[in-house]
Amino acid sequence: MPFEMMQKTGLATMNVACHDAFEAVDKFARSDKEYQEYLARESAILDYNTNFVEGQKLAEEKGETRVLELIKHLQKAGRMNDLSAAMENPDQLAALYREFHID
Repeated sequence: MPFEMMQKTGLATMNVACHDAFEAVDKFARSDKEYQEYLARESAILDYNTNFVEGQKLAEEKGETRVLELIKHLQKAGRMNDLSAAMENPDQLAALYREFHID
């Protein structure tokens, strides 16, 4: 009985273990072509998610580096009050990045 039919009859909802087992049977009972397509889809999803997370980490690291560089410049110039103001105003923060040539 296909997994979709089991869902309709309520057999797949008896407990989590049954649900997972029925889902696994449904995956592996497919034709070889369907199974290969399933594996390709799952692999693409995994690749996308991995790349997304890695991209997020790189963006966070760059942001942290920019902020630390700005703090160093402001501290050296005795302008730490400008940092407090920039925390409240994104336009002022952008202006400080430009002023100190921080990309």
